[in-house]
Amino acid sequence: MFTHEKGDTKTVYRPRPASTVFSVGEVVAYNGLGQVEPAVAGDTEILGVCKEAVTSADDDYATANVLVAIQVPSELHVEWEADTSSAVAADIGGDVDLTDSETVDRAATLTGVVRIVEVDSADKVTVELN
Repeated sequence: MFTHEKGDTKTVYRPRPASTVFSVGEVVAYNGLGQVEPAVAGDTEILGVCKEAVTSADDDYATANVLVAIQVPSELHVEWEADTSSAVAADIGGDVDLTDSETVDRAATLTGVVRIVEVDSADKVTVELN
């Protein structure tokens, strides 16, 4: 899960695909249809962090292009606390990938979608979205 820590952000509303679950605190990326969806390990660009949950119990769950609230940086170097595993001080400054929409893969550097700026504990890091 990604939690805003420091820096200015704003809320934008973007369309989402039908029948897709969203959790508060997960990062999102654009799909090929101009909609946002939960990010995956291979994504090369992250839009921001989801601010509202979408579940299969929602009345409009199966409807495409419903707007979902996304928290996005409105300045450089906005910081987010994120889940990870086995973080060490040597990870600071590294541009790393995602494991999934809620977790940083501090050992993978193929896409470099987040930069680790602080190690809070073995399972929490502070990152900037690249």
